[in-house]
Amino acid sequence: MASRTSTRRALISFFTFMSLLSYLRAQGVATARISGTLTDDSGAVLVGAAVQAKNLEMGSSQSTVTDSGGRFAISYLPIGSYEVRASNPGFDPVVHSGIVLTVGGDLVIDFTLKIGQARQDVIVNAQVSRVETQTGAVSSLVSSEQLHDLPLNGRNFEQLMLLAPGVSLVPSSLAQTVTGVPTNPVYGNQNNYSISGSRPVGTAFLLDNTDIGDFFNHGTGSDVTGAALGVDAIAEFQILTNTYGAQFGGTGAVVNMASRSGTNQFHGAAYEFLRNNDLDSRGYFDVDPNGKPTSAPAYRRNQFGGSLGGPIRKDKLFFFANYEGLRSSLGQTQIAYVPEPYVLKGQLCAVNPQSNSPGATTCPATALTQVAPVVPSIQGAILSLYPRPGPTAPDLGGYAPYPERASLLTSQSYSLGRLDYSISSRDSLFGRYVTDWTNQTNPFAGSVIPLWPDLEIAHNVFVTAEERHIFRPGAVNLFRVSFVRNHSNGNTTREVSALNLFPSPGRENTSVTPGGGLSTVGANGADPFSVTQNRISLGDDVLWTWGAHRLTVGRCRRRAFACPRQRQPGRALATHPRTPESWTYRHREYRRASSSLP
Repeated sequence: MASRTSTRRALISFFTFMSLLSYLRAQGVATARISGTLTDDSGAVLVGAAVQAKNLEMGSSQSTVTDSGGRFAISYLPIGSYEVRASNPGFDPVVHSGIVLTVGGDLVIDFTLKIGQARQDVIVNAQVSRVETQTGAVSSLVSSEQLHDLPLNGRNFEQLMLLAPGVSLVPSSLAQTVTGVPTNPVYGNQNNYSISGSRPVGTAFLLDNTDIGDFFNHGTGSDVTGAALGVDAIAEFQILTNTYGAQFGGTGAVVNMASRSGTNQFHGAAYEFLRNNDLDSRGYFDVDPNGKPTSAPAYRRNQFGGSLGGPIRKDKLFFFANYEGLRSSLGQTQIAYVPEPYVLKGQLCAVNPQSNSPGATTCPATALTQVAPVVPSIQGAILSLYPRPGPTAPDLGGYAPYPERASLLTSQSYSLGRLDYSISSRDSLFGRYVTDWTNQTNPFAGSVIPLWPDLEIAHNVFVTAEERHIFRPGAVNLFRVSFVRNHSNGNTTREVSALNLFPSPGRENTSVTPGGGLSTVGANGADPFSVTQNRISLGDDVLWTWGAHRLTVGRCRRRAFACPRQRQPGRALATHPRTPESWTYRHREYRRASSSLP
């Protein structure tokens, strides 16, 4: 009876512990880990041997000792170049140099120590195997060399995701793919990516353990331009496509990014890229009002910036800063269909002039029909918004093609700042701040008649602070706090009285399609809109390693506030209230694997 009672109590305790862990979410995803085994030259394991991993770029180090099986593990190491030193009394120390830890990496480094007097280190330069044996995750790495050396059209680093197998591009719209002009400011103009057939909106974009996806869970770029700037601010990123751990979140795939940090050496860069229309050929629709070919519209694009990183206090305090700016004026030609002069007099053509005489510029006088003695004032005011066709423009039956030219004006500024502080051998701290501002004026947002330019603004802010504490070798804690703000809005910057058909305070021009082949006139039907989301997250992760076992637990609490607003012409303002102020618990993990260590 007593045995049953003790068994029941043990089971109750176990399931209680597991229920508590169900609220825990492991993190530490932007760091790396090394493990291995120490033996002597006879193959016997070395117990209590010292192992030290030193970051060659920042001068920091982390140490541990081998257990009864000669095993060691050092977790939550910042990415970078390392040398790993193993030593034991009575043996020559061995140093593995040239160890490069990548984001999410988990390397196995084994040592064989020979009996000696420990007078000098034995340097081993043999390359460590990059084959992942500690986890079953399927992943691909985009290294710093690929990020900084491969050419990128527009310096959009997300394009490099296509280097990984199983990644497919999902354009935000077909029109944007063909013309390069953003078309959906409310939902966002970022390109999305389907990874291994998963839904694009299920991909989690993590920067230094912080989910930076926007309100609609798109990529990291600006909602307005769709461009993800800051390639020089990213050290590297990992694309996890399948069977990855619960600490990463996501419902389909994960893009796990790590920002660059300062080192003991000052390093920086400056650049500017210029593009214009000097060598551009004219497009098919680049014609004058009479249909004669003309030159390509003006285009000026400047992309510039720089980065600088280095020590504030050697081996202790480091900084890194990055700025990238984009200024663009993209000339565009749109073909509008405008009324013939006789339409303004209340007349219509009974035949299509092109049927009887191809290239005819007006309707035959015998085919004109007076349908109204006087054009009503409202209709007349709307028709007056159209430009007059050229003298030799073909009459298509009351309307004629007319080329309109205007420029898409874009200004985007991306900035990143990061500080790393090695407080002691047991504690380290880092903080990172990112801001991404975009202003864009789209003259053709609502109509091919550029009388209603649309001003769209996007502002993203990503802030993360993280502290790492080592309780003892094999027990590490990470605590972080993060803030993410995504905001975009759009407004029509000009109105005309002719389309103020339903006058009321704050109501924008409506949109009118006269018919008869004429182009639609009016403001962008999506304006005005505003989409804002603020997310605050607190997280804490603990990793215990003992013997051949490893337990990783973590907890993340996130509070999200969202307020999308939009007014449709002829409709009332629609405001979606803030999301309820409730804690959201996400993915969790409880792991105990006897095979996690060699």
